[in-house]
Amino acid sequence: MNGPTEAPPELPLDDTGEKPKQATAVPDEWKSLLTTLLSRCELEDEAVHYAWVRKAKRLELYFNNIVTLFWDNLQNDWSIPNWDEK
Repeated sequence: MNGPTEAPPELPLDDTGEKPKQATAVPDEWKSLLTTLLSRCELEDEAVHYAWVRKAKRLELYFNNIVTLFWDNLQNDWSIPNWDEK
C-alpha cells in the first residue's frame, strides 16, 4: 500500500496536437436547453445574491463603527451622508 502510485493514463493527442473531447451521454440538442435553464436559474437567484451582498456590506460598515448610512440607488451601494454639504 505504501508503494509508488501510478499516474492515470493520458489521452492520446489527435492530429492537431490537442486532446480529443470525451463523448458525453447528453445529446447536443439538450445541451442548449440545459444551458438556457441554467442561465434562467442564475438570473432568478441574482436578486437574492445582491440582497445578501448589500446586507454583508452594511454589516461590515457597522463593524467599522459607521452606523449612519443610507442606500444610494444611483451608486447601488451604501453611502455615508455628508452633513456639511447642503
